Amino acid sequence: LIWCYTAYTVISLRLQTFAKLTTIVNLSRAVNIFGVAGDVAIAASLIFLLQRSRTGFRRSDSIINRLILFSLNTGLLTSLDAVMSLITITVLPTTFIYIMFFVTVSRCE
Repeated sequence: LIWCYTAYTVISLRLQTFAKLTTIVNLSRAVNIFGVAGDVAIAASLIFLLQRSRTGFRRSDSIINRLILFSLNTGLLTSLDAVMSLITITVLPTTFIYIMFFVTVSRCE
């Protein structure tokens, strides 16, 4: 995973113009796929682990329910943003619309 991000960074920094980013669209798509998979896995595992940690006491279960809801909302927003980045780079690879979603993923986390 880290090699994919590193390769994308190194190759994109060597390009002369932004227009040449379209030459590495497959690598960018791979970065987006790994991002989507990671965001979904983190959100799902966090919700699963919180669900299993319920105690049966109303007060602590209420706090856990709030944490689950927060994790669901945050994870859903981040995953949706990452999926939109993946969709836009797949459908419109010669435009830079995907960068708008890709940059905002880090703000959602």
